[in-house]
Amino acid sequence: MIEERHYYWDSNNWFLNYTVHLYYDDNDNVIEALVQFWEAGGWHDLYLYLITYDENNNVIEQLVQNKIGNDWVNSMLYSFIYDANDLMLEQLVRSWGIDWQNDEKYTYSYDEFENMVHELLEEWSGSEWLESYQNSNTFNEDNLMIESLGQYFYMDSWLNDVFITFTYDDNENMLTRLAQYWFLEEWFNNELNTFDHDFEGNVLEDILQIWTDDWENEHRTEFVYENVRIEDNEIYAENISLSNFPNPFTSQTTFHYFTAEVGEDAEISIYNLKGQKVKQFSIADRVRLLTDGRFSIEWNGTDEDNKPVDSGIYFYRLKTGNTFSQTRKMVLMR
Repeated sequence: MIEERHYYWDSNNWFLNYTVHLYYDDNDNVIEALVQFWEAGGWHDLYLYLITYDENNNVIEQLVQNKIGNDWVNSMLYSFIYDANDLMLEQLVRSWGIDWQNDEKYTYSYDEFENMVHELLEEWSGSEWLESYQNSNTFNEDNLMIESLGQYFYMDSWLNDVFITFTYDDNENMLTRLAQYWFLEEWFNNELNTFDHDFEGNVLEDILQIWTDDWENEHRTEFVYENVRIEDNEIYAENISLSNFPNPFTSQTTFHYFTAEVGEDAEISIYNLKGQKVKQFSIADRVRLLTDGRFSIEWNGTDEDNKPVDSGIYFYRLKTGNTFSQTRKMVLMR
């Protein structure tokens, strides 16, 4: 995964809120994550995560910095401890003042199958660690987490707070995460996450809904991977020049391309993150030749029924018969 895009729901449409860009080392470990928010027609830096690993590729430290003016300023520091089996035993959270100061400490315990069955949160009082919250997790015979009970510590007792249940498909991909809160001796619906995956099991989309009298959209996250495959037999060609402008765009974008082999069967197709085709243009019908020899086609962000598509990440592919094809990424922001 190279990017996350986060959207909020505003009554009728999804609007892009912020994005996370991920950068990797030679061991495919994320070593840097840059969070940017969208405002006034441009991207602005917000947070920077700097991540350090041990020789076993375990995260041992994560530094979070805020962008203030032109400078990155320390904010939070996460430190991790592991056992001989590379299972995380402890996470220490500290915040920056004039120095690093203790905030929270998490400790973890596991069953014989190395499933994390318990998580304890302690908060720093200034002189000692005090128990604050715990999660108790239940797993099925396939070692998939199916339940998690969250409780807070009050008056020397653990009291119910949140109960989470998980469902999976036949390939063990998580489909839903339902969170309920405890009130007057009953569990009530609170949040529902619904996940969509590609054929390799990668999460493509996470939609968060909040319960009022029904489930209502709240937040959507799209996950972008470096190698997106629209078709198994796609043939990449260096002699195709393919691009679109503007990108990102709000209502309309223009595809520009140049190739020496544009035939009557050439086409440009547009796909969503699920690999579903939302629009197709026949170059023979819609082509417009520019003075520099390039061709162009305009797209107004609608599907085959001329209905506006949602904001999000899309892929467009130029295909010239059975000879070759090429795919590019674009972002629609309404």
